[in-house]
Amino acid sequence: MSVNHIAERGWARLTSVARKSLQMRAPILALAIAAMSASWSLTPSPAVAAEPEKYGDWFMRCENAGEERGEICYIHQTINYNKDNVSGMLLDVKIVGALGEGKEPYTIIMLPLGLNFQSGVVVQADAGEPTMLTIQTCTKEGCRSFAQISDDLLWGFRKGSLLKVGFVAFGGTQTVVVEASLNGFTAAFEAMISR
Repeated sequence: MSVNHIAERGWARLTSVARKSLQMRAPILALAIAAMSASWSLTPSPAVAAEPEKYGDWFMRCENAGEERGEICYIHQTINYNKDNVSGMLLDVKIVGALGEGKEPYTIIMLPLGLNFQSGVVVQADAGEPTMLTIQTCTKEGCRSFAQISDDLLWGFRKGSLLKVGFVAFGGTQTVVVEASLNGFTAAFEAMISR
């Protein structure tokens, strides 16, 4: 099955019900994005209290979000590129625990600049079903996709060994797929939710 076919199937699954659900959660998502923005900066945030804990290929960090919100923990993995004296971030996947009314986990996926917004992002763990996400915004650090993690996708993250993230460059037609290891994800996720 081609990556383009996977992207088309993922896009088809984003039904009007899912779009309405995302629209209703927009205020929560906006607040969470704002709260996590400091952790996307190029310099370490002063709110980071300790060194990250390493679990396989994943890291867990906890930050103090103030008296009202307490501590926010997240796990993440970053894939960088370095080619022809050009380097930078290609993919950064964060799983943030305990956001929203039901304390659901959310994912924040940071991608390079220059993406086709309409194509969105396709996320797939191993041979599981692809999940289509939207790109909400781009900043000087890159383009950001933020969404609640479905039970199926979380199951794939926990049981899988390889994460695939697909996106289309602006003006392009082919899906670029970046792979990330899921080694250590389950241990990192369990450590995050147990805090």
